[in-house]
Amino acid sequence: MRQTGTSPAMTLPTPEQRHRRQVYTAIVLPAAGALLLLVVLLALAIGLLNPLQFGMIADLMAIMFILVPWAIICLIPTLILMAAALGFWGVHGNIARPLARLRQGIIGQLAIIRREVPGVSEPVIALQHRLAYWERLLSVPRARRGEEKRSDDR
Repeated sequence: MRQTGTSPAMTLPTPEQRHRRQVYTAIVLPAAGALLLLVVLLALAIGLLNPLQFGMIADLMAIMFILVPWAIICLIPTLILMAAALGFWGVHGNIARPLARLRQGIIGQLAIIRREVPGVSEPVIALQHRLAYWERLLSVPRARRGEEKRSDDR
């Protein structure tokens, strides 16, 4: 413990002692009080109420302690999805015009490609057709190639 210079009898609590006191007063005492209150109320309910009234109160408490937390748990993802949808809506509003311009540019390029490709590809296809003729003319028939291969294996 630390002591002040003015009075040796007066001591200041350490940070650890202050923390323990705060935990005790802010957490332990309220939890113990709530538990004590629940025990007293349960004892009164068992002693003073008939079984039907007790069942109704138990059902009400089950709703409060089971269904309400589940509804809250399901509400949080729903709110997140709604926020995401609103965000995407805003993004769509900001990006729609540039994407429309880009789409029109792509459509224009596609029109140019469709117009120019036949002029480029027809000579290439004609050349490939002529080369295929010479390839068939100069190539060795498959049967002879197979025979030559067998003679090499011996």
